[in-house]
Amino acid sequence: MAFRVVLALAAVAGLCAAGCGGSAHTSSPAVGSQFQHEALVVCRAALTQRHAEGRFPYSNFNPSHPDPSELSGVAPFFTKAIATYATWLHRMQALGQPPGGRTAWADLLKTIGVQLQLHQDQRAAALRGDPATFASDYQKGFKAIDDLQRAADAAGVSACGSVDR
Repeated sequence: MAFRVVLALAAVAGLCAAGCGGSAHTSSPAVGSQFQHEALVVCRAALTQRHAEGRFPYSNFNPSHPDPSELSGVAPFFTKAIATYATWLHRMQALGQPPGGRTAWADLLKTIGVQLQLHQDQRAAALRGDPATFASDYQKGFKAIDDLQRAADAAGVSACGSVDR
């Protein structure tokens, strides 16, 4: 659980650095400066919603080898995450198309959608009491987290990659 806290603090620091003017990049972001600002506002809201999901229900839960008896208790946690990702994706899509970096933007939206789908799949596996699928989806999540960060970096909204860290 301490690892989650460290990741959450790092995510907040990353969002503040990107949103508060501190940035290592001096060039214009792929999606344009105004669009970048709007996207970062949406990502900060998603991070806030993510933090409001609350604590994971089992402190000793091993998602790589989940205890089938705990899976039903895990499902509601994923219901909250699904709501967060669905809202985040919808709000990002509502921004429309950026003036530049459209391929990078499309990739970012796609990776948010992949994360949403993985959360839906994990919830379904938890409800079925299917530890093998749950663990498999958990492993896929590592790649999806990395893909999300790469897509956010390419679009020029790096802090958006912190929502799932």
